[in-house]
Amino acid sequence: MHRGASRCLLLAHGAGSSADFLQRAFPAARCAAEVHPLEDRTGSSRQMARRLAEQTASLRQWYDQVFLGGVSIGAHAAALAGLRLGDAVDGYIFVMPGWIGPVDPAGPTARAASEIAAVGAGAVLHRLASDPATQSDWVNEELVRAWSHRPSLASELARAAAESAPGPGDLAALRGPCLVLGLDEDPVHPLAVARRWSELLQNSHLTVLSRQAPAQDRGVFGSAVGRWLGSLSAPR
Repeated sequence: MHRGASRCLLLAHGAGSSADFLQRAFPAARCAAEVHPLEDRTGSSRQMARRLAEQTASLRQWYDQVFLGGVSIGAHAAALAGLRLGDAVDGYIFVMPGWIGPVDPAGPTARAASEIAAVGAGAVLHRLASDPATQSDWVNEELVRAWSHRPSLASELARAAAESAPGPGDLAALRGPCLVLGLDEDPVHPLAVARRWSELLQNSHLTVLSRQAPAQDRGVFGSAVGRWLGSLSAPR
């Protein structure tokens, strides 16, 4: 890092995911910004929010603009951190947010946590790989990569599922431009949730990608971010 670098993007991954995914999905060259992925194994959006706030304060001395974002639970964390940071953040990237407000005890994250606790991640991955409806899904490739050799996985997912997401008032309070990125036909991160986030945010742009767009190229996420950042005014 060096003073004078114009723009950076600080990102948090989802529960059970990793910084490795962020690096492949948001390559710096396609984001048009230097990218700093946060690695977390707690599954707690609150814990991630604290760490994002701390790192944002540090990055302000090196960059003219700092954008904050995340995927799934990481998007929740980025919004919560933004409430703490106010004008210290120049904008936000919220990718596939999971829900709004109170937790859903029967939601997909809670169900995954319960199943993994009962039978283990290996058995769940085997079931997904054997199901014709999911065996060729690119998300399964990411799950194998992230879930293997991760003994804390069930507790991470359980903790994520137990924490409420930012509510309508939280989202409406965020300042600065926001990109909300959703996938169509996503059973875990419904597009309706991304649309609602975009409606509640004061200055938001919604981008919708095909559910299969990342199958051959994970970097489509970064390309969407780069196009959006390019549409904003130049760094001050």
